[in-house]
Amino acid sequence: MGVRVKERNGAWWVYVDWKGRRKAKRVGTGKAAKRAAEAAAEKLQAQLTLGNTAILDSTRGRALTFGEHADRWLQSYVAVHLKASSQEMYGTVLAKHWKPALGNLPLASLTREHVKTQLGRLLASGLSATRVKSVLNVLQACLSAAVEDNVIPGNPAPKSNRSRRVDMSRQLCQVIQGHLTLREAEAVVRGSSAPPWLFPDSEGQPLTPGAFWRTVWRPLLKRAEVRYRKPHALRHTFASLLIQNRESLAYVRDQMRHHSIKITVDIYGHLVPGANKAAVDRLDEEPARNLYATRHVSMVPAIYGGEA
Repeated sequence: MGVRVKERNGAWWVYVDWKGRRKAKRVGTGKAAKRAAEAAAEKLQAQLTLGNTAILDSTRGRALTFGEHADRWLQSYVAVHLKASSQEMYGTVLAKHWKPALGNLPLASLTREHVKTQLGRLLASGLSATRVKSVLNVLQACLSAAVEDNVIPGNPAPKSNRSRRVDMSRQLCQVIQGHLTLREAEAVVRGSSAPPWLFPDSEGQPLTPGAFWRTVWRPLLKRAEVRYRKPHALRHTFASLLIQNRESLAYVRDQMRHHSIKITVDIYGHLVPGANKAAVDRLDEEPARNLYATRHVSMVPAIYGGEA
């Protein structure tokens, strides 16, 4: 009985077994995750010894409701990472606009229709579209935490605009996975939850445009010794490099999310001819003769007035 660290399926886990109550938490992979798991286990053991069993408090025997998850999120994440004004705003939004409508529903049963229905009610009540969007942002953040904790498989409160999906290289996937693993391990050491965002600010919230330009974009350009350009320019660089590598315009269209290939050709078509002049030169090379599609070579001189 107690807290122990164990490796399972290549990842390090913290297992708690205390007076018949059990809980498990995946920390991550690698040496850093192992150290974080061991530090977290030591801290948890001390808390349990002192009688603090908050980590084991759960809704055993019934499904966790949205209201219960929202309350825990406010206590374990919002109260720890956000300013007092933000804490009050998040709590008010959840208490006034979301918990009355969704609070008693099992968290795992929430659907997009539940969210859309409530958004419709808010608009009908006189709330502006801007205000409703901010209310939705709070719900998205709350449910993203549930996804991160593997409580629900997906967030039923996605953005209303169409999602975009592009291919990522294996190298980029590995870098992002390493980043997330390290951040999760650091959060365990702190005794808190990792932010739901991939690149949060110092308070665990999404980066604002100003913060991104000041703390990320400009320092990145300086470090790379690249003259100033806007981030959107990298979109065109991406497409240009694909074409330079002789990828099809159809593939470029899909990656750029253009509505039609005509848009892709209009924007990037001028890059194709220069890269494909070798294709024209190859037409002058003697092709392999297809006996079923061409005349016998002995008949060619006769066409030009020579002897067959």
